Amino acid sequence: MKAHLPPPSSSRRKPWISLLLLLVSLLAGACSQKLDEETLSYRKFLAISQVNAYYNTEPQTRKKYPIVKGSLTNMGSHKLEVVELTLNFKDNLGNVIFVDHGFPVFISSYSTTPVGQQYLFPGQRISFAFKSVSCPPTWQQGRVEIEITKVVISRNS
Repeated sequence: MKAHLPPPSSSRRKPWISLLLLLVSLLAGACSQKLDEETLSYRKFLAISQVNAYYNTEPQTRKKYPIVKGSLTNMGSHKLEVVELTLNFKDNLGNVIFVDHGFPVFISSYSTTPVGQQYLFPGQRISFAFKSVSCPPTWQQGRVEIEITKVVISRNS
C-alpha cells in the first residue's frame, strides 16, 4: 500500500523567506566587497624594487625561460597574509604577450615555513624570484610589468 503525500508546494512558502535570502546574499556580497576594497587600497603601502627580469637556461635540458627577481617592502602598518603579483611579459613592441602570477607572501596550512616567518610585517622587505616556464620566446628580455593584484591583511594580532 502506497502512502500518498501531497507534493511539496513552493507556493506555500512565505514570500518573505525569499526576500530574506536575497537580502542576506546582498549583504554578504557587500561585506566581501568592502574587504576587497580595503585590501586593494593597501597597495599604496607596498613597494616593489630591485626588479631584474632575464632569461635563464637550464644547464641539463637547455630549456630557456624568464626569471623575475625583486624585492617587496611593506611600508604600511598592517601584517599581511597574502600578496599576489601579476607579471605582464611584453614583446619588443611593448605588447603584453603573456600574464603570470606569483605569491611572494602566502599563508597556508600546507607551508613548511614556520608560521611567524610567513607574514609580511610592517617595515619588512622580502626578496622574491619567479620563473615563468610557459612564457613564449617572443618575450623581450627585461620587459615585464609587475602589478600588485591581491592583498590580504591579517586579522590575527
